[in-house]
Amino acid sequence: MLVRILCSTAFALAAIGPNGAALAGDSDGDGVEDALDVCCDTPEGILVDDQGRPLGDLDRDCDVDLSDFAALQLNFTGVLPLCPQCFDSGECPVGEYCVKPIGYCPEPGQCRPKPTSCMPEWAPVCGCNGVSFENACYAAQAGETVEHDGPCLPPTCQTLEDCLGVGYCAKADGDCDGVGECRTPPVSCLPTVEYVCGCDGVTYENSCYAARGGASVDYAGECQAATCQSNTECAAEDYCMKDDGDCDGVGVCEPRPSGCAPSGPAICGCDGITYTDRCFSALAGISVDFEGECPQ
Repeated sequence: MLVRILCSTAFALAAIGPNGAALAGDSDGDGVEDALDVCCDTPEGILVDDQGRPLGDLDRDCDVDLSDFAALQLNFTGVLPLCPQCFDSGECPVGEYCVKPIGYCPEPGQCRPKPTSCMPEWAPVCGCNGVSFENACYAAQAGETVEHDGPCLPPTCQTLEDCLGVGYCAKADGDCDGVGECRTPPVSCLPTVEYVCGCDGVTYENSCYAARGGASVDYAGECQAATCQSNTECAAEDYCMKDDGDCDGVGVCEPRPSGCAPSGPAICGCDGITYTDRCFSALAGISVDFEGECPQ
């Protein structure tokens, strides 16, 4: 595991393991991971900033000039080579790959040696090439930077389950029953109020919050109850509730109660059956015709 040792002044010392060797992912042992280190071959004990530049490198050329920075004599390095940048592993020497911070696939990186061996640990990652690897080490062995933690998402989906539990099925607005593509939900959203109704029937503050909740957008605005004329138009756990006495009219799909306690008064349901009260009528999925018992 990579360890970065930071001073209270936001500078780093060399990261050394218990056996005195540089920690993995830090080739020159300066405490800055290779993907972020811009100055190579830093001598042991040299203070560096969070980019691997020697402390006092004001002209940002990986060099601390002793005469200009007399106060930093103990940190003098002479000129260090600039780490060559790369965009893909094909630009690196044999046995090396282009390593980048996780999620920065299109950005430049640094050529670093591929690991020679990996522990068989199950911590799947998705490489920038769209291939899933058992862990980040195996991705590095194959010369790939990691796009995101978790396996690569399938290209298309129809349900949330198709995205393997690591993404959501993003569909075009209003196309809740169509085919979408698996995407990683956003981590944060702006708190703007532009209500949308998600395909899950939940009202969200805006479309970003819907995506964060794993839902595509059905339509703009707050969710409205679905209209119906019979229970067959509603979900199995819902029923078509209509206004009292409007048994042949249009209603809205409402959830059936999970249980009822007799409280009265008795009502006559639209099916011509007398129920103890409205709750028992709703439990049976029946709207109210009128209060009171049904005529014999």
